[in-house]
Amino acid sequence: MLPPLIEEILSAGIRRENILILIATGLHRPAEGDELREVIGSEGVLRTIPIANHFARDREAHADLGRTARESLS
Repeated sequence: MLPPLIEEILSAGIRRENILILIATGLHRPAEGDELREVIGSEGVLRTIPIANHFARDREAHADLGRTARESLS
């Protein structure tokens, strides 16, 4: 799925160096090695596009954007 998506993004004028694949692991461990290869599914993408794991427990990496109008004030 990623190769055609990356090609579409590139053909729309987005430069390769401006693309990042973010693995949203939630509270699970990061995807690495063979598991990362399986998730990405393309050696070409794996070699040419930066890939990062998101760490949900890293509070310093997140920004509080405030409350929504629908959020209860409990």
